[in-house]
Amino acid sequence: MKIRRRSFFRSLAAGAVFTPAWKAAAGQLGGAPAVKTSRTYDAVVVGAGSFGAWTAYYLQQRGLKVALLDAYGPANSRASSGGESRIIR
Repeated sequence: MKIRRRSFFRSLAAGAVFTPAWKAAAGQLGGAPAVKTSRTYDAVVVGAGSFGAWTAYYLQQRGLKVALLDAYGPANSRASSGGESRIIR
């Protein structure tokens, strides 16, 4: 059976999408614990890196009540915009 490049990358992408789902179901992601709250927000920003923090700040300046969420908390070592080898977007 010959595997075509397109089929290979499609299955690779599907694995990348579903791997975090089964790890989360098994409780293996290691992020912040779930928090229940009855508060309401106008906007939710997911990711407290430089862009997420700026977006939340900007929305607050516009008068919105904003929730800023990050799996590892703000300004963490796993952020893509910190460290010696920064990720450029």
